Amino acid sequence: FRYRAKDVYFVASGGEGAVATRVFLDGKPILSDMRSYAEEDTGEITQFIDLDGLYRLVSGETMEEHVLEIIFDDAGVRAFTFTFG
Repeated sequence: FRYRAKDVYFVASGGEGAVATRVFLDGKPILSDMRSYAEEDTGEITQFIDLDGLYRLVSGETMEEHVLEIIFDDAGVRAFTFTFG
């Protein structure tokens, strides 16, 4: 998703369980406020959508244009909306 904002939020649910998710900003992996872990060998960051809720994906300092990519490693995510701040 190409967007222009400072912050990006995602309202979603993991459905029946935690869904492994990877989030990239301008092609680089980032941490959001989801439960997460990092692979020491590869530097890959895996995060989880599990509970119904509002997840902050990006927390920026200024309003800028970026490209956000979200990869769901498992089925079951229920995506409701994105909001921007």
